[in-house]
Amino acid sequence: MPETLRSSTTRRQALFWLDPYLFEFRTRIKALPAKNEVLLEQTAFYPGGGGQPADSGVLLLPSHPRVSFRVVAVKKKGDEISHTLKGKASSLQHLSVGIEVIGRIDKKRRLNLMAAHTSQHILSAMIKKIAGIETEKVHIDESIVTVFLQESLPKEVLRKAVTETNAFLLSGKKVQTHFYSKNALPKTVAQSLRGNLTKIPQQTVRVVLVEGLDASLCAGTHVKNTKEIGILILTDFHGKIIHYTFGTQALSLLATLNVDTISIAKHLAAKPEENEKRIAAILEEYQLLKQLNTTLAKQLAKYQIPELKKKPFVIGPFTLLVGNFEHLERKFVLQQLGPLEKNTIVLLIVKGPLLVLLSNVKDLAANELLALYCKQTKVKGGGSQTIAQAAIPESETTTALALAQELILKVLKDNPSSKTAGAASENTPQV
Repeated sequence: MPETLRSSTTRRQALFWLDPYLFEFRTRIKALPAKNEVLLEQTAFYPGGGGQPADSGVLLLPSHPRVSFRVVAVKKKGDEISHTLKGKASSLQHLSVGIEVIGRIDKKRRLNLMAAHTSQHILSAMIKKIAGIETEKVHIDESIVTVFLQESLPKEVLRKAVTETNAFLLSGKKVQTHFYSKNALPKTVAQSLRGNLTKIPQQTVRVVLVEGLDASLCAGTHVKNTKEIGILILTDFHGKIIHYTFGTQALSLLATLNVDTISIAKHLAAKPEENEKRIAAILEEYQLLKQLNTTLAKQLAKYQIPELKKKPFVIGPFTLLVGNFEHLERKFVLQQLGPLEKNTIVLLIVKGPLLVLLSNVKDLAANELLALYCKQTKVKGGGSQTIAQAAIPESETTTALALAQELILKVLKDNPSSKTAGAASENTPQV
């Protein structure tokens, strides 16, 4: 990813450009903008950019061997590189302009970030070469790289790009960096350069060259040879976004996927390379069975709903209908149910699963009845005078229906109209 080089001063300070494998260096403090912030005459700490995070590590004071600071943030600050330190408050008093310090980079992290960044250049270049699709932006960390493309990549093209990228990585190609004047780029570099020169106002640009494949504007740190990266393996891809890991993490994931793929193939009675087709066939069969199940459930509902109406709970002047239709959409069930008769309450389970309450009782609103259930079970729900609903756990449809039924029956029995009209009917619905 292209980065701006603000001045030649920055280039002289940036030891990470001179030698990305320099993990310890000596320099002096140039300025102290804040009590826990230092500017150094030179630094090997990369300040981040182009999708690559900044380095971390420690800063030591040779004059005070027991004093050390963690370098927790490194940022570009105009023409300077700022280092934010974390350490004991009493240690900060030892910092002063001109004293010698030793910087130590987190070596493992830096090497992983270098490998990650270079691998991204190669994958992006390979995708451009194969499909003509540019990379829009990237996110790089120690174990996962995310590439955002300008267009979606067909699966078969992605497979080819990853295969050819891995072959290229293992072939041991050289990776070099050069500074060029924008007006004096070598013809071979200018013709294949990735990155927008017009976005860089400075006349000097840094180019990362991957032997036989890529030239890219970039300020990041990179390995010297592609063999240092190992292989890469995808962890996910969707639309324009590709996620992958690399190196030893990729080898570990590859071994896991290899064993698991063979194990899955045995369960599917297929060869490992046939897993995708076999699973697709199973999913197609599942959808057909699902459609058949829905058709049968609808036919059954057309029989069950009239039966519910024949066997209601009758509490004084009130009628309560209860039914479980958890495999059917609410709209279909309500259509089959039709208009409610006066003083009727309906309690249903429908697809979701949802607990649905309908009321045609003037003084017993559906949302108020549902609130009794919600208060006792701590679930959320709501609605209106005539209809209300609440989402319920899939494993609790039977118990939810029974509890709601119990609560509504109690309300109906305690209603003054019920007491004047007589005892409840012994009839029970078919649930």
